[in-house]
Amino acid sequence: MRITRRFFAAGKPVATVCHGVEIPAYSGCLANREVTTVAKCRHDVESAGGIYVDAPCVVDGNIVSGRTYHDNGRYLGAWIRQLEEARREAQTGRA
Repeated sequence: MRITRRFFAAGKPVATVCHGVEIPAYSGCLANREVTTVAKCRHDVESAGGIYVDAPCVVDGNIVSGRTYHDNGRYLGAWIRQLEEARREAQTGRA
């Protein structure tokens, strides 16, 4: 949980799919953040103060989320773009 909180606090890229959303939810990192997940985890998102969106990919700031592995083609591209941007920022000293 400490590592998850640290990534969110630093604005580092975070990706979650399916039940993985329970980690940032439990860590207290979803307040007022839009994410997607499998429908049965909607309650976990909303109980943690997050906003559930039923879509194949949701990007909200530094978090990229997908519902299930069936949506890989939708959220993996967004996740890779975030990682590439973070790498560019680190190389130029903006991170």
